[in-house]
Amino acid sequence: MAPWPPPASHCSPSPLQAIKHCVEQGNQALVFINRRGYAPMILCQDCGWQAECRRCDSFLTWHRSEGSLRCHHCDYQQRVPSRCPDCGSSAIHEAGSGTEKLTELLEQSIQVPVIRIDRDATRRKGSLDAHLATIQQGNPVVMVGTQMLAKGHHFPKLSLVVILDMDAGFLSADFRGPEQAAQLLLQVAGRSGRENQGRVLLQTRHPDHPLLQLAASGDYPALASALLEERKMAGLPPFGHLALFRCEAMSMNKAMEFLQQLAGIPLPPDVHLLGPVPAPMERRAGRYRTQMLLQCTSRPPLHQAISLLLEQARTLPTARQCRWHLDVDPIDML
Repeated sequence: MAPWPPPASHCSPSPLQAIKHCVEQGNQALVFINRRGYAPMILCQDCGWQAECRRCDSFLTWHRSEGSLRCHHCDYQQRVPSRCPDCGSSAIHEAGSGTEKLTELLEQSIQVPVIRIDRDATRRKGSLDAHLATIQQGNPVVMVGTQMLAKGHHFPKLSLVVILDMDAGFLSADFRGPEQAAQLLLQVAGRSGRENQGRVLLQTRHPDHPLLQLAASGDYPALASALLEERKMAGLPPFGHLALFRCEAMSMNKAMEFLQQLAGIPLPPDVHLLGPVPAPMERRAGRYRTQMLLQCTSRPPLHQAISLLLEQARTLPTARQCRWHLDVDPIDML
């Protein structure tokens, strides 16, 4: 399978040169990318076909070492096609990079061991401890890792952290996405310079994003103040309270019908109802997903509305054809 675009390091030249200089000085470097596998997508260059999961609204990730395409949501797997299923072309290429590909590219450019630490590379019992023991010896190495390396580890010789592809968190549809991305960024950056001077490089397509700039500066109080101001204007926690009704069914019509029937129930005037709408990921593990958000500035009216909806939901005939649940103070909005 040919790489697409033409072979190039996922790191831009500046971070790659910084990594080389770091290890030449006898120190260690960490390259963070929170994406497993070789490439997050494969596609046909001739007709535009993309490998998608049959059970979820997501692309299949190419795991080259396993020779398979895998869904990271439902674990559906299939073999990598030699030709495009739509047009029969052999011009199938990968797009993007994961830890597996990044490790391979760095091994071609760096003359020290490159150690990959993610769920795939540490699946075998004892493999994670073996990798960490090698790093703790203090010899020059480059670590490539996911969130597994974000916290809880002390690497005395680590003097450079390169963070790749953090844009998604700051552009997330979940209002908590920027907060979680900033926390992760600061946790990863905190691995560097524990005993000597450290350096952190952040590679982004949106360098002017105000929240990203605040996170990159390390000024978490200023970032928190900016996020709190946005939430206050939108009535989101901690300035408001939420409850999320979710429904799953074998068809979108059934899932939507169930929540539409609930949405017709009179609720306390202080409770705002948003939806029902399809979930951001409409289909997961073969089921279609819809959701309806309740928003209120105080708890009592929200709890009253929840009681009314639960009482009605248990009596609806469509409830037998659906899976539904209520999430109060939801953490995951996707």
